[in-house]
Amino acid sequence: MPVEGRLAVVRGFGLSGQSRGHVVAWMGVGALSAVAAIWVIDRRPAPAPDAAYAQTVAPAPLGARGIYMCPAQLGPTTFGLYMIDVDAGTLWCYEYTPNQLRLVAARSWIFDRYLEEYNVAGLRPADVAKLVQQQRSQRSRLEDLGGDASGESTGGSQ
Repeated sequence: MPVEGRLAVVRGFGLSGQSRGHVVAWMGVGALSAVAAIWVIDRRPAPAPDAAYAQTVAPAPLGARGIYMCPAQLGPTTFGLYMIDVDAGTLWCYEYTPNQLRLVAARSWIFDRYLEEYNVAGLRPADVAKLVQQQRSQRSRLEDLGGDASGESTGGSQ
């Protein structure tokens, strides 16, 4: 075979221009098919989050649990920190002064949630417990008399 013929075979793999385009297209289709096959076959789950071996990963919180911290501005020039213990039902506040934290308030809200109406500051948790007990006994007396919790009678003539 002459040199020109050998060069033509090397340059075009012995194919005409139109056939060469079909070969390139089919090579692309084959490469994409191979990638798709590997992607479908290799469906491993994503790696676990960064946890050490034998370390238990804490579940996502379903409800508010634990102690939370919230920075706050207590006054025009004073800043502080609120701490909330959801499990114990307490809230406390620290005021930040240079180089120290000073406890300024603390409260339990265990009994507060049972109050239906109250809008005056200055109650201690024990006072709130007494108010809740009074409201419950008043409600039970009203229900025994045939009235609803609002004090209106449900029975009788109008």
